[in-house]
Amino acid sequence: HISVYNPTSNGAHTDYTANGAASLWQSVDAVTPTDSTVFASDSNPGDKLSVNLAPTSVTGSIAGVILVGRMEKTSAGTRTANLFALNGGTEVDGANIALGTSYAYATQVVEVDPATGVPFVNSGFNALQVGVATAS
Repeated sequence: HISVYNPTSNGAHTDYTANGAASLWQSVDAVTPTDSTVFASDSNPGDKLSVNLAPTSVTGSIAGVILVGRMEKTSAGTRTANLFALNGGTEVDGANIALGTSYAYATQVVEVDPATGVPFVNSGFNALQVGVATAS
């Protein structure tokens, strides 16, 4: 069983700039990509954006969470970013992703709750924040 949970509010990290939307979470919640119309942007290495997701009512263990980002670079030179999951003050960072000059999808699979180190359960998923960091 696969379910989709979209952003519902800003998370702890709000370094990015919302473009075409009132808030950061609204700039990244499109089910159908709006690319250069509504998006979040940043160019400072170390900056992060995180969002809270809609809650789940799933019972039992959750096999994993797949983070999905759609990103591009707009500046010359090499630019990288990474997806991350944050819970209970513990962050799990994905590998750096080399960004191209056209939008492309990137994914990261998180199989255990960063806060507990064991598979997600309902409460852990509902406390999870997901996001993107500007790496370089």
